[in-house]
Amino acid sequence: MTAHDLYLRAGMIRTVVEDIRDFLDEFAIYTVPADITFPDLVDFLGHAAAANAETDVEALKADIVRRETEYSMVWPDQGYALFHCKTEGVQKTSIRVCLPAEGQCLQDPYFQGIRAAILMLVPKDSRAVIHADVMSAFTMAFMKDPDFVAAVKAGDPDDIKERMAAILQTYLQKLLGDLELA
Repeated sequence: MTAHDLYLRAGMIRTVVEDIRDFLDEFAIYTVPADITFPDLVDFLGHAAAANAETDVEALKADIVRRETEYSMVWPDQGYALFHCKTEGVQKTSIRVCLPAEGQCLQDPYFQGIRAAILMLVPKDSRAVIHADVMSAFTMAFMKDPDFVAAVKAGDPDDIKERMAAILQTYLQKLLGDLELA
């Protein structure tokens, strides 16, 4: 391996480690009214997740709606929606979970009776491909790990965060093994 190759790999590893920290630091869970509409949920999440500037809020909201319009990720048979996008509206990777109170489901017909609305965000910057790859670990967990999905729908923040940490640890171990740093 050349010095340049090692330099590039070290930069990628640094980005992945920063993303792991950001996913864990920025994780948030919110209780929302069961009758919240999709536009109101997008507005709520946009303000909750944006990087403090009104233009960021608008960019984030537009990106969420654009991505959902291209391909809806509302899965009533699984009981959740998995909204995600690359956006200039955030500067850090994050996951945000919205649940109605007391085990209710979201009532707006758009949501088709789901229990949880999950928003996964990655910054649209020069490292967006790496951010999206880290996020894919969560996408796979939502698709293949019923215990993770159940934990998210149950809404215990500590349990969810511990499960997120385990997913990210597995991702990082696989990545380091694949990089062949020797």
